[in-house]
Amino acid sequence: MRARFFDLADVVDLPVIHGVSALGTCLCSYLYQRNNNTLTPPRIPLDAEFMNDVAPAARWDIDLLSEEGVERMTEVAGAVKTMVAQHQW
Repeated sequence: MRARFFDLADVVDLPVIHGVSALGTCLCSYLYQRNNNTLTPPRIPLDAEFMNDVAPAARWDIDLLSEEGVERMTEVAGAVKTMVAQHQW
């Protein structure tokens, strides 16, 4: 997912790029901000000595079957629509 964002960073002329990783009805929301070149959630670096979870299940915290999950994704969709409508192409 992170590689896709950095592939798009120089191609998509928007201040923010949203992305979603889905596992069933649970989603992990990603946000790339062009102004400071950051992507959230942050990368979890591999540990040289110990096995660590670089994709913890807790990141898929948006459940599309819940009211809260629908509200969150509706907010993201609204923000994207507003951003694109205001963008000078």
